[in-house]
Amino acid sequence: MPKSEYPSTALVLSVIGAIFIAFAGIQVRILSKAFTMYLGGLGANAGFLGFVWAAVIVISAFCLWLKPPLHVAFGVVIFIFSMVSFWGTAGGFFIGFVLTLGGGLLAIVWPPSPKPKSSR
Repeated sequence: MPKSEYPSTALVLSVIGAIFIAFAGIQVRILSKAFTMYLGGLGANAGFLGFVWAAVIVISAFCLWLKPPLHVAFGVVIFIFSMVSFWGTAGGFFIGFVLTLGGGLLAIVWPPSPKPKSSR
């Protein structure tokens, strides 16, 4: 079975999980803005940060596709931001957390395909 040229499963899991985190961030922002009007909508900041964290996860996931040799670094970024997503967005209804955590771990342990030997 040939190995993939980039960690495609990690990319797909991370992007789908980031969609859940972004959706949760939007929900938190809308609800917090509605219920904390008397505080100036201060609760909406957590929802905005959830949206930003989802964007960082998506960018890191697509960097796995563009720069496969850096899979460990981007996997660590995805892993860290999946952990951080619990603050304010409950990890994207927990589903986003599980998906991005799995995507980050798969990116870290992904074995790149060996270089073909040149024939002389």
